[in-house]
Amino acid sequence: METTVMSFNFDVQNGPLAAVFIKDALSKCPPLRPLCLILKVFLQQRELNEVYSGGIGSYALLAMLMAMLQSLPKSQAAPEHNLGILLVHFFDFYGRKLNTSDVGVSCKGAETFFLKSNKGFTNKGRPFLLAIEDPQAPENDIGKNSFNYFQLSALNKNFVV
Repeated sequence: METTVMSFNFDVQNGPLAAVFIKDALSKCPPLRPLCLILKVFLQQRELNEVYSGGIGSYALLAMLMAMLQSLPKSQAAPEHNLGILLVHFFDFYGRKLNTSDVGVSCKGAETFFLKSNKGFTNKGRPFLLAIEDPQAPENDIGKNSFNYFQLSALNKNFVV
């Protein structure tokens, strides 16, 4: 059995269900694992990988990647597609194109992106916050504590595609 380097939080109520969901997602979408690992290192190097300090956690990152891959035409998200292109697309989309003030991210169901106001994920004091629907508990916003997301977004503004 293959071991994974990814770490996820299992001390939460839906941790075991999330573990099954993650394992299933990784097996169904081969580009997910390498992209997630590369991005975890990228975030760690910039101290943006810990949720308690405003970074993006592994579970939220995985949901973001899944949403991005689901939004692409099947031919672009295929396993044989160049991971570098998918990585550039991730940075371009989440760093420059996504309107985080109004739009949230979901990797579950037909709607990959949604209006934050429709789900009650809007924070009037900090409308720029990233909103990510928890695939296991849709009423839970797993992006709400990633308040330093704007640093990642600012890094990507200078990223040339």
